[in-house]
Amino acid sequence: MREFVGLRDKRFPLTEPFVFAYEFAQAYCGLSGDGVRGAKDWLERAGVIRRLDKKHGRSILWKLAAQEAIDIPTSRSTVAEPLKETNR
Repeated sequence: MREFVGLRDKRFPLTEPFVFAYEFAQAYCGLSGDGVRGAKDWLERAGVIRRLDKKHGRSILWKLAAQEAIDIPTSRSTVAEPLKETNR
């Protein structure tokens, strides 16, 4: 899920809620509609994702628990930069 959120277009900050639509999840994960429904239910019960009270059109908005629990950089360039080696 964290990778999914990280792959979003640069216009959307990493800390913003996201839509995880059934049709997209079926294609992205190779699951049936029932499989996606079960996976979303499990992820929600396990506390990996949480449903927000807001919607985007008719779609439910979600957040990763990690989006709130850790400080995620707002600049995508810092996420994509390789780790610099330290001098010993």
